Amino acid sequence: MVKVYAHLRYLCYTLDRALGRTR
Repeated sequence: MVKVYAHLRYLCYTLDRALGRTR
């Protein structure tokens, strides 16, 4: 379960970075 949470957090971080770059 911890692994899934970490993966989700990483995905959210990547998405946030991509959004910031687009803006």
